[in-house]
Amino acid sequence: MMEIVWKYMYLHQNRKNAKLQMELRNRNEEIKEARRDCKRQKKKNMELKRALDNMSEGYVSEFCEYCGMKQTFYWDRERMGSIAHCPSCGNIMRLCASCVGECDYNYFTNTCKGTLILQEVMNEYH
Repeated sequence: MMEIVWKYMYLHQNRKNAKLQMELRNRNEEIKEARRDCKRQKKKNMELKRALDNMSEGYVSEFCEYCGMKQTFYWDRERMGSIAHCPSCGNIMRLCASCVGECDYNYFTNTCKGTLILQEVMNEYH
């Protein structure tokens, strides 16, 4: 009698194990598919980021210290320097975020390498 009980328990346990193994295989397939989806989405995101970087090249965003508005506009820093006028209030904005390298702003003369470029450009037009 005890042998039959053990045999029944053994068969029952094997069936449970088989069901669990099948469930585990199914979940592993789901995980693999989710990983493939993540890789596809990551590739798509990188392509979108590259496209956005290409579109936003040449644009600068700065907060105007006078009116407090964030301004985004096209600006060629190499040609026009790092000083612009706020489109909202007209006050001078230093485009420090677009500056590359060490800041050489002089508080006494209110100039930096960006303003010197701007002065050269203005002198060309006058």
